[in-house]
Amino acid sequence: MSTRVRLHAVSGKVVVEAEDREDVDVGPEASREVIDDGTIEVRPRKASSSVRVTVPLGSDVMIGTVSGNVELVGKLGAVRVTSSSGSIEVERVDSADLRTVSGAVSVERCTGMCRVSNKSGKVVVTEAGDVEISSVSGSVHIEARSVVDVRTVSGKVDVQSGAGGPVRVRTVSGSIEVALPSGVRPNVRLGGLGKVRRHYEDGDDVQVDVRTVSGKIEIAAR
Repeated sequence: MSTRVRLHAVSGKVVVEAEDREDVDVGPEASREVIDDGTIEVRPRKASSSVRVTVPLGSDVMIGTVSGNVELVGKLGAVRVTSSSGSIEVERVDSADLRTVSGAVSVERCTGMCRVSNKSGKVVVTEAGDVEISSVSGSVHIEARSVVDVRTVSGKVDVQSGAGGPVRVRTVSGSIEVALPSGVRPNVRLGGLGKVRRHYEDGDDVQVDVRTVSGKIEIAAR
């Protein structure tokens, strides 16, 4: 069974780093307690303290913070981060559920489902299996092998799809660009009043459903 760590913070930066080790080190700025189900709960000794926690590789991590940046380093398992403000940076995880009201979100690699929800701030996912994004304002950049589902109000949406699953993008204002592998023949559904640029042959290899009220749409397989 993988190690489970739950961290509660108020303000101050939170860093969780995965290493080849068997124990959890919370450093001098935090305390730890093992609860009945074996989860290790970590709390900073002061509300404003920054915390650095070192965990075994593949650990499942849950973080709740009011304000302050969160950084996850190394290979982790299932991660969940909830924050009111502050950026979230993730290096490598099995799955991710990342929620922040304001702040940028960056994911380098997520082998499974990657869910991101924010109100404002840039969202970048550079490698993932399935991706689900909900945002209000701020640009979105995604590189995913399979299912992509994006809902946003304003800001550019850039999707690079491996065509392993359907692509669905909804926005009110802002341009949408979808890039597919060369030779893929998508079944495309479009909606909106903006200019549309097409660089593909119609087919049934993958479903692409893109809709925007205003803003250009570009779909290419090349």
